[in-house]
Amino acid sequence: EKPTNKDRWIQFGKPTVIQYQSALKSLTDQVTDRKISHVYMVGDNTQSDIQGAVNMNKHNNILPLPKSLLEMKLTKPKNEEDQIWGGILVKTGVYKDGDDINGAIEICNDVSEAVDSILKNHELLPKDI
Repeated sequence: EKPTNKDRWIQFGKPTVIQYQSALKSLTDQVTDRKISHVYMVGDNTQSDIQGAVNMNKHNNILPLPKSLLEMKLTKPKNEEDQIWGGILVKTGVYKDGDDINGAIEICNDVSEAVDSILKNHELLPKDI
């Protein structure tokens, strides 16, 4: 049986590429003095937050996907207009120890720890903080 228009559906929000492209546009509209090469999605849900970062890397043809903060730092976009995306899980909600990490590059206790990890990885904070 042929599908009809009433059988179709469209997903909006996370983890769709268009949602992450919209967030990136908001970011690049604010950061005008430099190129953004690495973007981090910090969240507690592997099926939306982390999957969105994975989807953006696939969309930008970033393969293999980075598996750690160090790999994230060392990976360079193939196209100057693209970014490398990394998903960082936080233990403040949906995610629980032992759950599938679905491509997350790091697991942190909270957002503050995630931000510190990102900044240390890019050598923007002293390592002893």
